[in-house]
Amino acid sequence: EEETPILRSGDVVYTFTTFGGGIKHAEISGQYAVQDKENLVSLNKDEPQPVGRLTSGVDEYLDIVYRHEKERDTSNSISFIGQTKGGLIIRKRWTLEEDEVAGQSYRLKLDLEFENHGENPVQLSDYGLFAGSAAPLWKGEWDRHITLFYQKDGDYKKRRVLKFKKGKKPSFRGDGGILGFAGVSNQFFATIIEPETAYDAWIWGDRRAIEFPKIADGGSGEAIRMGMSLPEETLSVKGDNKESLTFNLYLGPKDNLLLRKIGEDYGEVMNYGMFGWISFVLSWLLNVLFSGLFSKMFDAWGWGFAIVTLTIIIRAVMWPLQNKSTRAMKRMSKLQPEMKELREKYADDPGRMNQEMMKMYREYGINPLGGCLPLLVQIPIFFGFYIMLQYAVELRQQSFLWVEDLALPDTVAKLPFSLPFLGDGVNLLPTVMAVTMVLQMALTPKTGDKMQRRLFMMMPIIFFFFCYN
Repeated sequence: EEETPILRSGDVVYTFTTFGGGIKHAEISGQYAVQDKENLVSLNKDEPQPVGRLTSGVDEYLDIVYRHEKERDTSNSISFIGQTKGGLIIRKRWTLEEDEVAGQSYRLKLDLEFENHGENPVQLSDYGLFAGSAAPLWKGEWDRHITLFYQKDGDYKKRRVLKFKKGKKPSFRGDGGILGFAGVSNQFFATIIEPETAYDAWIWGDRRAIEFPKIADGGSGEAIRMGMSLPEETLSVKGDNKESLTFNLYLGPKDNLLLRKIGEDYGEVMNYGMFGWISFVLSWLLNVLFSGLFSKMFDAWGWGFAIVTLTIIIRAVMWPLQNKSTRAMKRMSKLQPEMKELREKYADDPGRMNQEMMKMYREYGINPLGGCLPLLVQIPIFFGFYIMLQYAVELRQQSFLWVEDLALPDTVAKLPFSLPFLGDGVNLLPTVMAVTMVLQMALTPKTGDKMQRRLFMMMPIIFFFFCYN
């Protein structure tokens, strides 16, 4: 019969199981499930395999029922003992982090002890450790957020659940190099396992179909799971038949600043991408604005005001470039009649027409790319800001104006029918954004030919559909 002992830290309730001797699930205090005011976010929830279960191959698990060694338990630790059919005795001791360090409430340690009492030598690298699974919190979470990751020879690697093509591609096994850490994550939470001593390992990954609760509008999604091998150690039949290993675990929110305090390399788990350094700076500034200013001024809406203020700061810093771009566009618009005359005059001689246009640009001190280059400089900042907000767990369950949760669409009503590409939700923010973009374009100098202007006028519609959900 399964036993499920519990360990409690300040922010996590860890539920263990004797079926595998690992973490069945971990509930995060203060973080409620999507559209749910009662049930907490639970990592590894509904996953049949516990975090820390021993494996014998890719998605293959040792069928061991452990005994809960209650006599060895303390207020901060739980112990299990089990044995394989071949005589390998396995002891597991899970201990909460006792030192006052960054992320203490989300950290614990796994001590593994192996002792070979069988008739044949045991190669530890034939076994592995299950790192857990990560699933989307609701059907609107993108597949690109569901990721397995590992540090191979000092380099951060990741693989999204999309790589498995909803089961069309099989699970994989690959070289993990000298493994620094490994784990799984969704948009806002991660499970990280780090060997106390890095070793040469192989890793594997797989996917699993899941169903969302009805309270979060139901539907189905894809969870990702992974495991890693144990070190190359041989346990002989007599003499050198014992081995001890230690792993440090983190099960908690993907808080950018917190993860970097735990370990500088842990910041990679945020999966910010190519503009990550911009996202990191903006994440730091957003937290400074909230903690240093708005948290002291408002009981609610603080994070919303921090986002608005950060946006104003970014726009202020970019104003010189924006102003330069606007001036260049105004100058270009004034030259439109003369440019039209040149096109008509040298319609049969494109080379001469280009020479005359460049001459005219020099006379009026105009750079034809002056209106575009400032916009190109702003693109990395836009994407860095957008991605940072997308992964900011600080925004979960935070309200602003009519928005109940800044980490979800601002749905204010449901339609009795579903619209193509939009669904059945009535979301105000993207509607306001599209309207203001149209107004902004109406005030912007008109440059380029009619086709270019039509393309620009399509941008509010494109962004409306892109951002709606």
